[in-house]
Amino acid sequence: MSTPGWYPDPAGNPGHFRYWDGAQWSSGTTTDPGHAPVPPSSGVRPPRRGWGWIVAAITTVLVAVIAAVVVVSRQQPGASAPVDTNTAAPTVSAWNETSTPTPQPSSSASQSAPGQGTLVSCPSDGGTANIPVGGILQAGGLQATAIPGWTLGGFSMGWAHSTEAVTDPVYPGWFSVASVSALSVADGFESPRQSAEAVMSCFASSSYYVGFTGRQDLMSHQVSIDGHPGWRLRSDIYVNLPSLPEVAGDVVNVIVVDTGSPDSLGLFVSSYTIGDTARGALVDQCIASLRVG
Repeated sequence: MSTPGWYPDPAGNPGHFRYWDGAQWSSGTTTDPGHAPVPPSSGVRPPRRGWGWIVAAITTVLVAVIAAVVVVSRQQPGASAPVDTNTAAPTVSAWNETSTPTPQPSSSASQSAPGQGTLVSCPSDGGTANIPVGGILQAGGLQATAIPGWTLGGFSMGWAHSTEAVTDPVYPGWFSVASVSALSVADGFESPRQSAEAVMSCFASSSYYVGFTGRQDLMSHQVSIDGHPGWRLRSDIYVNLPSLPEVAGDVVNVIVVDTGSPDSLGLFVSSYTIGDTARGALVDQCIASLRVG
């Protein structure tokens, strides 16, 4: 995924993170990206040979799609972004889609080609994040074993609370992630299935996927985590990025679990680059470790 946010310092300073605002790197660094404020643009980039064309290409892409994307980790109320018209429409008023797609839940891969989407509004009062402790991702009543060797923190979503995540850089500005979060019932997340479809629609069309061209659902089915009902949705999210022609998009897993709380649901979100079987296997192991607690 490609998005503004804190990344491991590309200058090679161990344990430090530098902010990428979508066009340039911050001049300062932090050791705690989960709680660091977004720095003002400085125009200063750390010296690293061969990055100029990448930054210029990303800037061009952002200018072309800025009217259609929403900054997820710092999302503003009322912002909207394109989603695949083949996905299911969320049933709560907070999501307010501008058209009515045909629901297509399936336990097998969809045969429809990825297509251009309509607009969807997403809750934006979340975005909070914590740094995982003790090798465990824990939020919203869910727990998962953190993927060894991946960076702690550096990821949040505007509609999710108390996110704990691990990330792994793939290319400059593109990374893989595994995370757990809480979804607030007050935001309209009322059931595992409806919430999984809503989260996938918003995530697929967010600024994490600048250059979004469409989505194809691979699986959508009920799951049980420690006896608690849940829903798993797995999709390919496609992008067209001139700066990263080797990237077709991401495989994204969204799992929502009713953990028994009257106020929230548990959320697991992961992504890894399409075709990256090594990181995919690590994500599958993380999913297999999910438990309620």
